[in-house]
Amino acid sequence: MKSSHSETEYELKIDVSKSDLEKVFRFFARKVEASDISHKCLPRDYYDTPNYDLDKKKDSFRAQYKQGRGGSPGYYEQTYKHEKVLNGKKSVKGALVRGECKDKIPTNLPNVSAISDPEAKKRIFPFKNKDLMYVFTAVIERRYFELTLGTGKKKGRVELAFDLGALIIHNPEKSQPISRIEIEMKSGSDQAMMEIEEKIFKIAPSAKVCTESNSELGCKLRRRYPIVK
Repeated sequence: MKSSHSETEYELKIDVSKSDLEKVFRFFARKVEASDISHKCLPRDYYDTPNYDLDKKKDSFRAQYKQGRGGSPGYYEQTYKHEKVLNGKKSVKGALVRGECKDKIPTNLPNVSAISDPEAKKRIFPFKNKDLMYVFTAVIERRYFELTLGTGKKKGRVELAFDLGALIIHNPEKSQPISRIEIEMKSGSDQAMMEIEEKIFKIAPSAKVCTESNSELGCKLRRRYPIVK
């Protein structure tokens, strides 16, 4: 992997019950080969300033350990996400559009100075000299695969992800379960995203579009249960 990577993320998050998530997974998984379905565990630590300055801007800053591949050693990676405007397209209602900047770091503590993306650097600059504190950990099991839908100008490719897990805070020990489907545009028309959303709502009575990221939900949980001193 490169030491840094930046991209624009365009995705729709849909909260569902665990049983409905499995029904939706079984329906769409039939459209791909078993070998096309990937799985990973995503334990990630989230950080913010003591006043939650990043959360107030709907930004997030996290760090996680990444396993090495092919015998290569693992490494730590930080990810900074921030809101963006989707140019040239009308975004799907409720979808999130964010810039995502990833950089390798030497420890599990995120480092503002290590951010490489110019837009991200400019956005986080006001908080460069502020201390960061650990807020919560997201522990999520993800199954995911890509699908291509539609034809012609309405053809689009998406990644469909099925997440089960929890957002966890410490002192006091509290958690919030996560049962969520994410539809992320990879290329082409976002008509594909809308088609999948429509099908999910037909299959899953519990389905509800969520406009809050894991970072926002985790910070909200932390605020609800202040640190016990």
